[in-house]
Amino acid sequence: MWWTSATRRRLSSGADVYADGAVSVSALAEVDAEAKALGYAISLESESTNVAAAVALNVVDAANRAFVESGSYIQGAGVTIEAVTPGTERDDFIVWGASAGGGQGDAGVAGSVGINIIDISSEAGARAGSTIKSTGMLKVDAETDLGIQTLAASAGFSTGDAGVGAA
Repeated sequence: MWWTSATRRRLSSGADVYADGAVSVSALAEVDAEAKALGYAISLESESTNVAAAVALNVVDAANRAFVESGSYIQGAGVTIEAVTPGTERDDFIVWGASAGGGQGDAGVAGSVGINIIDISSEAGARAGSTIKSTGMLKVDAETDLGIQTLAASAGFSTGDAGVGAA
């Protein structure tokens, strides 16, 4: 699976926000990717060569950003600038590759690969030249909660000469 994601919240340059209550510039993102591959080649009836392969691949490029741009003005009773994974959510990336090859004779060969390539970033902030005034809490937060699972399994079997499995 190939996945590209971008979440961006920003207060544009020159924008002014005046509030009696809290002000929030929030980018909330939750990204999941799952790739599963299964390969098998099995013959139990005659002598044969059985070859199986499985390749599972996740490529993820995800960005979550929240900014107050230069020249912007915020005034409120509490200011939050955040780029986070919401609540109890988690960004999960799962890859499974499994294969089996075998038979009654000669060779049973199996190979599997599981690959996760994850490029993920979270950024939050106020750019130089922006002004923030708060009578309450000022919070700047960038956070990502990740769960990554990569599994590869294979089995090669033969009642004759060879059985090879590689993961």
